[in-house]
Amino acid sequence: MASLLGDRLFEISGQGPPPQKDFFQLVITKNEVILTSWRISLRLECRGLPPNQQKTSHQDFQNDKTLQYEVGAVFGQRILDYTAALCQGKFDYLERLPDDIMLRIMYCLELKDTALLAQTSRRFKTLFSSEKFWEQTVRNCTGFNRDIEDIASAMGWKSTFLTFFHNSNVCKTSAVVLVTISRPKRLQLTYSGLKACTYTCVRTSDTAVLPTSPETCTSKLQ
Repeated sequence: MASLLGDRLFEISGQGPPPQKDFFQLVITKNEVILTSWRISLRLECRGLPPNQQKTSHQDFQNDKTLQYEVGAVFGQRILDYTAALCQGKFDYLERLPDDIMLRIMYCLELKDTALLAQTSRRFKTLFSSEKFWEQTVRNCTGFNRDIEDIASAMGWKSTFLTFFHNSNVCKTSAVVLVTISRPKRLQLTYSGLKACTYTCVRTSDTAVLPTSPETCTSKLQ
């Protein structure tokens, strides 16, 4: 797991709280906490001033109340708590896993659990919103076929899931099956417990329109 830790464990930058306009950068390495500040001022005597840099070990940071106050004042209590946790050796290994491994973990969860996981961090939220995640989700749904794949290449995988599989539990049971797509962009959909329904897509300029639900005919297909 130690291989997941790079030279820099964490880095953030931003402007200090008003009224000062100084710019700050916080870097946490495997051994040090480094807080660098650049003086921002219109005064002539401040021009060309080098940045001020404070370096301390992880152990010393835990006892340096002044530096802790500066970090908290500039970046907030959440960043201060996170910095303190890193200095105590509490590393967030899960957040540092490669995307492909993170996605494999997410694929093993129920979709509702994955949605909850996406609320725990920005990293999981980004992966949950990615087309790569939704592509694998759609491919694992019962009823997925080549026609669905063609639609997804035009609509996007997440939009395809929400259109054809959302609220139908088709990742467990076959509720919606796309049977054919024939010219001129005619869809024939078979719904569980319902007779086959055919929808003709209406072309608007260069974009055809597909159904977003069994009752309507409004989703996108190139």
